[in-house]
Amino acid sequence: MRFRPAAFLALFALCAALLSCGKTPVRSARRINPEFMKLSRVFSAVSAECRDSVPDGSPSEMINDIHRVVSSGSRNFLSSSEKNADLIPLSARDEYGVSSDGILLRKAAEKSLREMGKKAKNDGVSLVVAGACDDGGCAADFCDGFVWLSENAPSFGWAKLPFENGARFRFIGKEACAFCDKWFGGSVPLMIEFVSAWKAAS
Repeated sequence: MRFRPAAFLALFALCAALLSCGKTPVRSARRINPEFMKLSRVFSAVSAECRDSVPDGSPSEMINDIHRVVSSGSRNFLSSSEKNADLIPLSARDEYGVSSDGILLRKAAEKSLREMGKKAKNDGVSLVVAGACDDGGCAADFCDGFVWLSENAPSFGWAKLPFENGARFRFIGKEACAFCDKWFGGSVPLMIEFVSAWKAAS
């Protein structure tokens, strides 16, 4: 079954209306996947921009993908509510540099930054962290390496954020990066809106 989000939402609104009126045979009602109903509620709850960003696709595939994100470690990095969770100060290392003192990242983000910095260095690119924004210790601004980061950061769990004066990336985990690229055109804010609505619809 292929779907367009707006058509999917309308179809399941109709199914819900028929069920509430008793117009659908019980046997048919049992065949409606509850996860499809949940997806319909999520599409109703998110903004039009979020809903319209989702490409045509399979609702089952989208549901499977979001389960991978929500059940993976990525879920811990999709919220900035855990403000001071396991923050560590960055200092210059072989794998990356820092342009100032006082830059803090969460441990998992720093570990991934080391892995990413090692790969960048092997490719002849030096990564220098210019700062970290107040985003739960998961976002970093880089001084250089923008092209390399744009092409390679998602494979290390880092997603590009809109930022005018440089390259800001947020560590969200590999599963969330893949989900974000596939269903939201790489827009982290729209993906986070959708995941938050999915969790709220549980």
